[in-house]
Amino acid sequence: MLLRTAAARVCSRLTEATSSAPLAALSSWPLGGRLAGPAAAPFSSTSVGEPGSSKDARAYPTRALIEVIRENSGASTAKLWAEVQSGQATSEGLRAIPSKRRMKLLLNFMKKNHKVRAWRPQKKNAFVYRLHPMLLRKETRAAQPAQH
Repeated sequence: MLLRTAAARVCSRLTEATSSAPLAALSSWPLGGRLAGPAAAPFSSTSVGEPGSSKDARAYPTRALIEVIRENSGASTAKLWAEVQSGQATSEGLRAIPSKRRMKLLLNFMKKNHKVRAWRPQKKNAFVYRLHPMLLRKETRAAQPAQH
């Protein structure tokens, strides 16, 4: 019986949380609504591009990070983070990277997908990043006109 009432409470909280007023539903959770505060996302995915083109309106943090690495090839993590912070005022994609930790996760993802190559130079503790040669080859092939 106790398990059934607990499950009913969880179900009612979930339906409240998925209703049209999610902030009001969060105040009933044990955290007391601390999650629903001024910690909203610092970027808006609808602020860029034409009203009819949804593809241009999205933020692409990996593409923006690739451009930062392209401009600063051989840069350490700290230097890349400084560049990301300075570019957040102008780039929607860089605004989608809220912290250095998230940037490092993106860099790890990009290493696994062969977009970025990282190495540690001797006598230094930081990783140094540059674009992966496979990505550069792919871009040059795409830039060349199709020859038949």
